[in-house]
Amino acid sequence: MSCYSRAGQLITCLFVAVMLFVRVGGAQTFTNPMLTSQDPFITYVNGVYYSTYTAYGCATNHICIKSATTLTGLNASPSHDVWSAPSAPASNQAEVWAPELHYINNNWYIYYAADDGTNDDHRLFVLQASNSAQPTGTYVEGTTGLAHGQLNESLGVWAIDPDVFHAADGNLYITFSCTNYPTASYSQRICIAPMSGPLTISGNSVAGFYGASGGGGIHNVGRFSGSATLTVTNSTLSGNSADHGGGIYNDAHIGEGAMLEIGNTILKTGSSGANIYNPEGTVTSLGYNLSNDNGGGFLTATGDQINTDPLLGPLQDNGGSTFTHALLTGSPAIDAGDPNFNPNSFNPPMVYDQRGTGFNRVVNGRIDIGAFEVQAVPSPYAGQVQQPINADGSSVFSVRRGVVPVKFTLTQGGVATCALPPATIALTRTAGGTTGAVDESVYSGSADNGSNFRIDSCQYVYNLSASALGVGTYRVDIVINGQVVGSGIFQLK
Repeated sequence: MSCYSRAGQLITCLFVAVMLFVRVGGAQTFTNPMLTSQDPFITYVNGVYYSTYTAYGCATNHICIKSATTLTGLNASPSHDVWSAPSAPASNQAEVWAPELHYINNNWYIYYAADDGTNDDHRLFVLQASNSAQPTGTYVEGTTGLAHGQLNESLGVWAIDPDVFHAADGNLYITFSCTNYPTASYSQRICIAPMSGPLTISGNSVAGFYGASGGGGIHNVGRFSGSATLTVTNSTLSGNSADHGGGIYNDAHIGEGAMLEIGNTILKTGSSGANIYNPEGTVTSLGYNLSNDNGGGFLTATGDQINTDPLLGPLQDNGGSTFTHALLTGSPAIDAGDPNFNPNSFNPPMVYDQRGTGFNRVVNGRIDIGAFEVQAVPSPYAGQVQQPINADGSSVFSVRRGVVPVKFTLTQGGVATCALPPATIALTRTAGGTTGAVDESVYSGSADNGSNFRIDSCQYVYNLSASALGVGTYRVDIVINGQVVGSGIFQLK
C-alpha cells in the first residue's frame, strides 16, 4: 500500500503481523500491530500502560488515551477523548500531532505539536490534567505564559514531535524535531533544551546546528525588494555548520539589501562552513570580535582577533537561566571586549551576562568578548571595620576633629588572622560636596603608598585628616588583590 509522509513525500508503507515474546511479570505472547492508531505513544506508570494517539477512532484534531494493565489489553480497552483543539483562529487549532503523556511532579501532562492550519506554523504545546488523579480525564491548556499553552522554545522555529524526559543528571529536558527557520521548508534535525519545570523551557535549544542551504547559526537574507538588517553583539556562536556560512550567512540576493553589523562576539566554526559567508551583502565590524577563522576578511576593526581559538568550554550548565559556553582559563576573550562598553546603552540595561542575575556583565573593569563573563573568584579575606567607626554606618564626627582613625581586622576563610597581606585603603565621598573617589594625597598622604598607613596589633590602621576632607558622608574600603573585602561608612559635620 502507499501513504504520504508529513513532508508530502510519497513513501511506501508495509504492515506486517509478527509474534513477539516479552516479560512483564511473566512471558506473554502478542501479535503486532497491537494497536492501530496514529502517532502512538505508550508510558507505564504504577502498573498501568497508557497510550496516547490521534486519528483511528479519535476525532480529527482530538487527543485520545487508552489504558490497560497489559500491553495486549490496550487494543480492546475503551478510548477516552481527553482534549479537542480550539476553534479558529488559534495557534493550535489544526494538525495536532504526536501527543505524549508524561507523569511529572505528581501530575499528568500531554506534550504535542499543532498549528493554525499552516504546517509552517507548527509549534510545541502542553496540556495539564484537570485532575491529577485521573490520567484519562479531561485536560486543559498549560499555563506557560503563551497563548494556548505554547511552550517557549527559544528558537521560535518550526517544531514537532516533542518528548520530555529526566536525564541522568536529574534535570528535565525536552527533545523535538526542528528546523533552523520559522518554516518547515528546510532540513530537519533534533533539538534539545533544558526545562525548569513541566511547563517551562528554560534554556536555548540551539547547539551544533546544520543549515543545508547556508547559515547554520544565523541566516540573514534580503529578498523580493526587501532589506534584511542584522546586528549581532555580545554573543557566542559556536559549533554551527552549513555548506556556506556555518556561523552567519548574509546575502543581499541579487541586489537586495542585507546588512550585518557585528561586535564583541565570539565565532567558532563547526564541522563545515566559514564563520561569516557574505556573497553580496554588507558586513560591518563594530570591533572586539574573536573568530577562530579569518572572519571572511571582514573583522578588521579595533579589537578584532582572527584565526584565534577562543578556548570555549562545552555548552553546559554554568549557572543561571540558560546553558552557556564558559571561557576557559587563558581564553583571549577575557578582558578583551569593548573598553567603552556601557550597560545603560541597552534597554533594559545589560548589567548581567547571558546567565542573568548574579553574573555581572563587567568584571575587572572590562567586558569579556562574547555572551559569557568570567566572574571574579571570591576573596578568602573579609575585613571588619573597628571603632571609632561603627559597623552599622551610624558614626558621625566633627569636621574639626584632627583625624578619623580607620581600623580594620581581617578574617581568612572565616577565621581571624594576624597574617595581614598588603592592602590598599580607598576613600569615596558619597554625599556632600563633590562625590566620587577622593585623592587622599591632597589631604594627608597617598592611601596607595603606605603613608600614615600601618599595621598595628593585628589591625590595618589609617588616619584620615577630617578637617581637610570637609563636611560629607564617606565610604572607606579596604582592598586586597584588587577586591574590596570590607567597608565602613562615616559622616563629617
